[in-house]
Amino acid sequence: MAYKFSMLLSLVFLVFAFMLAGDITIVSSIRSELDNLALTVSYRLARDGYLSTEALNLIGDFGAELIEIDDEQPAFGQTVRFILGKEYDPLLISKETMTITVKGAAVVGYIV
Repeated sequence: MAYKFSMLLSLVFLVFAFMLAGDITIVSSIRSELDNLALTVSYRLARDGYLSTEALNLIGDFGAELIEIDDEQPAFGQTVRFILGKEYDPLLISKETMTITVKGAAVVGYIV
């Protein structure tokens, strides 16, 4: 009887461990994809000198949002900082929806 009870108890802990590992993996994956998106957006900001509709569409297609940007129309040589975010509804980490954010920066005109 004790063997069956301990087996059921360990199975419950195992399920929670798998759920936690799944959350950590998904959050890590979203953060990596957001980081890649931030690199692309910063490249386009540096090349074009402004945040184009193509870059905004790229952000929207990914399912992310532009949370904050320092300057919409920066001057040549100015550093522009921005924050990209995406919402995630976790299984076990939190009861509320989490917003995963990544900060990016670009120097306008650095890439010709």
